[in-house]
Amino acid sequence: MLADKDGDGRSDGVSVLLKGLNLPHGLELADGWLYVAEEHRVTRWPYREGRVTGKGRVVLSGLPRGGM
Repeated sequence: MLADKDGDGRSDGVSVLLKGLNLPHGLELADGWLYVAEEHRVTRWPYREGRVTGKGRVVLSGLPRGGM
């Protein structure tokens, strides 16, 4: 959600950070990277000043699907 810049008490909209992910359920920011836990893998994306700045890559794959 975007910040409330006009002061009306509501978000000024929504911004999509990433598309095409497979059931994302966890995020972590560390050392300029955005890590995303998906159903079967973990990807990382270069992240700066509130946005993804390049292509992502898989850092962990082969996780069992649908597990807890």
